[in-house]
Amino acid sequence: YKFVSSKILYKDMHTQRLGEALLMEGADTADDLNPLVLDGVTSVILSGGEGEDTYSITEHTRKKLKKIIVNNYASDKAKDRLELYVKNINEMVLLRKDDDLFFNDQEGVVSLRNVFGDDKMDHNHLEVFVNDGTKQITYAVVSLVAQMENFQSNPSIIDSSYYLSEFNQN
Repeated sequence: YKFVSSKILYKDMHTQRLGEALLMEGADTADDLNPLVLDGVTSVILSGGEGEDTYSITEHTRKKLKKIIVNNYASDKAKDRLELYVKNINEMVLLRKDDDLFFNDQEGVVSLRNVFGDDKMDHNHLEVFVNDGTKQITYAVVSLVAQMENFQSNPSIIDSSYYLSEFNQN
């Protein structure tokens, strides 16, 4: 890595540190975005942009960072992939807050921005591959969003968080 002012030059990406936050933006091609764990950084915002992007987030990274935010906005709607490595798939909890979807477990939190918003189709063209070392499951975010909206429209269900295992795979 090469530091220039508050910017880090990293492959074909724009990476900028803003205090305790690190912004990593891909180019308009297929990008591999792996959050950097740097001293003093507590939050990372990942944005792939156009092209088929892959976000890869390990247990170690989630333990070290308080917040990992994936802003998957892209007008080309190319299929992107979030690889989420966890300790135990059965302990992963999904939570909706406003327009965002959160993946939570004892290792940390990853949020997907605006997947419930008015422009959700520009954000949720994403597959989530969850791997705990023995079990691997893939979910389409558009399906997770639809299922969660269905759960929450049922007046008998008051909880706003659900175990990932409650959702159908697609």
